[in-house]
Amino acid sequence: MITEPSHPKGQTSPVTVREALEGLPDDGPLASGDRAEALSRMPQGKGNGGFRYLKHSFGLCRLAWGSPCPALTKQSERHAHPDGRRYLSGRAAKRIGSFADDYSFFGEYEKQWVRIGNSVPPLLMRAIARHLRGLPPLPLVPALPYREALAAAWAEHLAPRAADAPTVISTFAGGGGSSLGYSMAGFRVVLLVEWDDNAAETLRLNFPTVPLFHGDIAKLSVEEALDRAQPPPGAPDVLAGPPPCPGSPTAGRRAFGPS
Repeated sequence: MITEPSHPKGQTSPVTVREALEGLPDDGPLASGDRAEALSRMPQGKGNGGFRYLKHSFGLCRLAWGSPCPALTKQSERHAHPDGRRYLSGRAAKRIGSFADDYSFFGEYEKQWVRIGNSVPPLLMRAIARHLRGLPPLPLVPALPYREALAAAWAEHLAPRAADAPTVISTFAGGGGSSLGYSMAGFRVVLLVEWDDNAAETLRLNFPTVPLFHGDIAKLSVEEALDRAQPPPGAPDVLAGPPPCPGSPTAGRRAFGPS
C-alpha cells in the first residue's frame, strides 16, 4: 500500500464513441416530439443550446463518433446516438460507463440508466485501486480494442483471490462500479452496503458471494459490519466510500434563468 497522498496518472488515451460502441446494434429508444425535432437538425457533438425555438429547453447532447462521450447522467433522454433520432441503448451506456458486456443491471431500461449514470466507472476505480496497492498501471487501451479490454478487466474481477489479497468494505455501493473496480485491481470485496432496492438487486446479480447489507448505513454498527464481512485479522485494508457520482454534471450546453 502507498503511504503518502498522490494521484494515479492517466493510463490511456480517451476512448471514442465509435470504439466504445463497436459491434453493438443501433437499438436505443426513438425520440419523439420536440426532442425528435431537435435531433433531426442537431449535428454530432452538439447540444440543444442552439435550438431555442423549441417549446422547451432541455439538456440533450448528440454524441460524436470520433470523440469521447461526455459524462453520463442518470437521465437517458439526454444522450442521443450519433446517428438518427435515437437515444443510447442500455448496452451502449454500459460500454461507455466502462462496464463489461457481461455485467448485469436489474430492472427496466430507465432503472438501468439511473444505475449506470450514478456509478463510478469501474476502470477509473481500478486505476485508483491499483495505485493504492502500489501496482504499476495496466494500459489495456489501446493495446487491446476497448471491448476486449473490458472483457479482460471482467476476467480480473472473476479471478480467484489469493489468501493474502487486500480486502475492502464497499459502502454506498450503488450499481457496483466502485466495488467492481476494486475487485478488478485484485481486492477481495468482503461487504457491500447499499439501501436502494434496485441497486441492491444489481449487486446481488454481480457479486452473488459477497455479503450485502441492504439498508440504512446509519443503522450498521462497526461490530455488525465486521461480523458480516468476516475479514482476516487486521482487515479490512480499505473502507471505501466512492467518489461523487459522475452524473452530477449535465451533458451538453445548458442555460440558466428564464428561457
